[in-house]
Amino acid sequence: MGKIDLETVEEKILEIVQNNLPAKITEINTEKGDALLEQIPNKDYYSDFYQEELTASLFIHYGIAESQVQSVRGDFATTWNIFYNVLVEQQNDLSNIRKKILRYTRALQEVITDNADKISRYTTSPEILSIAPEDLTDITNQTPFKMGGIIIRIIVA
Repeated sequence: MGKIDLETVEEKILEIVQNNLPAKITEINTEKGDALLEQIPNKDYYSDFYQEELTASLFIHYGIAESQVQSVRGDFATTWNIFYNVLVEQQNDLSNIRKKILRYTRALQEVITDNADKISRYTTSPEILSIAPEDLTDITNQTPFKMGGIIIRIIVA
């Protein structure tokens, strides 16, 4: 399989999410009989690595939560946790925001599980953990956001 590094894995997962999330959003909207979920263009994906000015009211924030190297009888394996959060600007009408966060979280989960075979070409099969919905505030302009998402746990030996 060759040497695999975090850069390659992170790029492949980002590519999978960006290429498959739009169809998954459409699928969920169709299933639910509404258009509650909006599409998230690729320009509204923000890496945790860069200090970028966020200008969108709906965006994806992704990055590496942590990594851990373990040794078993001289063999080493690295566990990486990569997160994908959806942030939705909190408007005055809160009636649908919880549904949005739960549906976006589901969409991200399904994109990863539907494409687990593509990810496991580079690592073990991904394990997915959900991130409970949270409140956040943009410290620059005090805009409140709701956040939900997933953590993708992968191991490279």
